[in-house]
Amino acid sequence: MPRWPNLICISMKHEKAGKKAAGKEAETGTAKDSEKGAEITVGPATRKEIYSIFILSREYFPYANFSSNEIVRRIESKSYVYLVARIKGKLAGYLDYEVLEDHAKILGLAVLSECRNRGVARALVNAALNAIQASGFRRVFLFVAKDNEVAQKIYKEFGFSCFGTLERKINDKDVLLFEKQLLPVAGN
Repeated sequence: MPRWPNLICISMKHEKAGKKAAGKEAETGTAKDSEKGAEITVGPATRKEIYSIFILSREYFPYANFSSNEIVRRIESKSYVYLVARIKGKLAGYLDYEVLEDHAKILGLAVLSECRNRGVARALVNAALNAIQASGFRRVFLFVAKDNEVAQKIYKEFGFSCFGTLERKINDKDVLLFEKQLLPVAGN
């Protein structure tokens, strides 16, 4: 069973010395906007997108209470990976994750309300899983609010399964624990 750190102070370790953080060198992925047909591109976050990530973090993860400086530190570190989805060059959402000793953990996924139901979340999850798997990790964990049925459906579509409930509430909500096993990639 993985350890679940305090959400406000999360530390990061690489699986092996010299191993790259999964996704830092990820290729940009693309998908089609299911509603309007525009291309969704996914790639690493840049400094230009910090304010947008900060605003989304405040809205969807107020309990984390990250300052914009903390987000800058995390984006620039080799410890965390922030992927952003863009539609027509504008940020539509982001996903961040960390890599621990023997697994990765998706920390957050947020999509602008006007970009929902267009494939943005799926594009972000797909890109993150591909990067994590390509880096040699075999397990991915995440947690999601019990009342967030939309997120649960998306994660289940990608093969995640619920294996329990967090012992404490987050933001006064019950939280479910999800896991996905990844297949080895040739050469890893």
